[in-house]
Amino acid sequence: LPFTVYYCSMDLILTAIGLFAIFAGVDGLIIPILPDVALISSGILIILIAHQALSIATVGPLLGLTLLTFLADWLIVIYGARKVGATHEGLIGGLIGLALALAGLPIGFGPGLLLWPTLGATIGEFIGRRHDPNQKNAIGVGISVGLFAVLGLVVKLILVGLILAIGLVAIIAA
Repeated sequence: LPFTVYYCSMDLILTAIGLFAIFAGVDGLIIPILPDVALISSGILIILIAHQALSIATVGPLLGLTLLTFLADWLIVIYGARKVGATHEGLIGGLIGLALALAGLPIGFGPGLLLWPTLGATIGEFIGRRHDPNQKNAIGVGISVGLFAVLGLVVKLILVGLILAIGLVAIIAA
């Protein structure tokens, strides 16, 4: 019986693995449980290795931006929330709201990006301050936490765009 044997080179396999990691990382921007920036950077590094385009001029900025993205994502939300006196429940509510907004539920991505994190943080603040007689601050704190969550996401998206641009330029130049 005639049959055809297809050979697949290692650079093609590594490129496919790298692309899978990048797409999974982009999904991680939407689904908070998945690691996002780490997968995107790892995927770019795997593709650079596959195409023998790995250099310190590429890896240095790539790793620097990856670390900056981790720090910015963490510091903006946490610092902003602590600055306005947010409770732990308010932070969790803001993150849940951000996940709903990124999923586009139920009013779409654009308007939901401002509404859901703010609403989630406000509900979380009401839950966190349920025994506090001064509960009137919960709405203001919730709005602030929601806006800091959106600011953190915007900064993260800009930095991830830079990471992808560095990888793309390095791959094209190889």
